[in-house]
Amino acid sequence: MALRRMDHDLASKAAEVVPAVVTDDMRTRFAGLPSMIMTSGLTATGAFLLARANSDGGAGADKAAYSAVADALLRDAATFARIPVDPSGPEGTLANIATVGDAHRGLLAETRARAFATWLARIAAARRAPTPSPTTGTATDPVPTAQPVSQQSPERQRAAAEAMRKMSGR
Repeated sequence: MALRRMDHDLASKAAEVVPAVVTDDMRTRFAGLPSMIMTSGLTATGAFLLARANSDGGAGADKAAYSAVADALLRDAATFARIPVDPSGPEGTLANIATVGDAHRGLLAETRARAFATWLARIAAARRAPTPSPTTGTATDPVPTAQPVSQQSPERQRAAAEAMRKMSGR
């Protein structure tokens, strides 16, 4: 039996809660979650996510995504640290995490949340929505997909080799 790494479970959980298409705002917010947990703590980060989920501004899909991410992050951290998960929702679980009397369990929850937030940021970056090109107005791929040289067409390989020769001055 092969050992399963902890971060594989976190990656699959993150993939379940991050929307299929992520807006730039959401990607930016998710990218900052690990450092936010490190500097401000899990309680403040959870409150931030819940505030984004309950804010008056923004799209409904974003609100639902923030709510799902807050719930998953808080639920996973609490379960890992054996802090009671409130069945009424993430607000109750956040309160349980904030009032945990055992500093060790609080630290466990925060450490687990930071690892989970790293995967949320990675998945969100991978699912970034295509952005319109300023010159053509058509959607472009947010990140150019690079293929290994061995998988490129022979014409593309020759063109790349020629460009490299020109750049090196040979």
